[in-house]
Formats: sequence, structure tokens, C-alpha cells
Amino acid sequence: MSFYLKIYPPPQQEFESFDDVSRATEKYIRQDKHTNQTSLMKFMSVTAFGHYECYEIVQFGETSVHPKTQQIISSKYAVIRVLWDGVEDERRWDEQGADEFIPKIKLQALEISHKQFKELFSLFNTVDIPIWPRNLATHKIGADGIMYDLKFGGQTDISVTYSWVNDMGGAWKQLSNSIMTAKDKINIWITEHENSQRKP
Repeated sequence: MSFYLKIYPPPQQEFESFDDVSRATEKYIRQDKHTNQTSLMKFMSVTAFGHYECYEIVQFGETSVHPKTQQIISSKYAVIRVLWDGVEDERRWDEQGADEFIPKIKLQALEISHKQFKELFSLFNTVDIPIWPRNLATHKIGADGIMYDLKFGGQTDISVTYSWVNDMGGAWKQLSNSIMTAKDKINIWITEHENSQRKP
């Protein structure tokens, strides 16, 4: 079966309040409304002020399975970065009003090589964390912290999701460090690609 990577534009509808904008944006980002692909890995952070960052690794293109090893071959990979500044959009809302308001979501996709794909996932090969570390039971959750979600696997396959607030440290520090390194790599790749596309 043949697949292609398709990116959908931000939601456009009539909003009665900025809360409607925020809810529509969260649904668009959190529920993968921006692409036709299921993420192999998705990392998302949300601040109390409505700043969203989302990083995804997706597989697309012509896919087949090796008859002996059962490994997926002839597939393509891409990284997707979605950013939304809720504070800036709220300022735009106050200036422009509700008429045909479109959330200003920055969405970028970049095809990566199989080597880069393996480089990202190798960051998690040696991560050893407990399912429910002791410090989680006594961790104080604040309303003004940064919420993190990390998910491996798609909606129809075996999957696992990790969620935490602020810097958990302790037993989950390895996981936090690995995802921040993966995020930095994706940012570097996208920036380098953008710079290479600019005309001198």
C-alpha cells in the first residue's frame, strides 16, 4: 500500500471567545489533526500560558516487509515540529477580533534519512526507568508548571505514553534527558535545512 505525507492547515472556523481558539488548537495538535500519519514517537509540552511545542517522528511512503526478517523496508521517515504561542495569538485576537480568526500555528515537516531515524530512537535504547518511581507518589503538581507528554507507538499498535510535570528528575531523568536531546536534534536538522534553502 502506498502512503504519502500530507500536512493539514490550522483550524479555521468562527470562534466566539479566545478559549474556543485555545481548545481548537489543542485538539489540532494533541489529536494529530495536522497530518494523515500516525506518529512513531510524539513529544509535546504545554505551559500554563498556552505555549505548545510538539515534535513527532512519522513513517510514510511505500512500505514493505522483508520476508525472512519481518523488518519494515523501503519506508520513509519525517520529523514534524508544531509550535503555537498562545500569548501572541491572544494579543492578535484582541486586535483583530473573531472574524475569520486563524490560530497562528507554525508547522514544519522535514524528511529524514533512515540513519537519522535510527539516531533518534537509539537515544531510548538504553533508557532504564521504573513504571512507577517512588518519587511520583510524593510529587507535588502545580498549576503553573510545564506539562510533558511522550508517546511511542500508534493508535492501533502497542503504545505507551509517559506524562509528567516540570523536571521530574530522579528515576525518570534518563527519559527526560533523552527526549530533550532528540528535540535538540530535530531543531538543528530543521534549522540547517531552512538555512540551506535560503538564497545567497
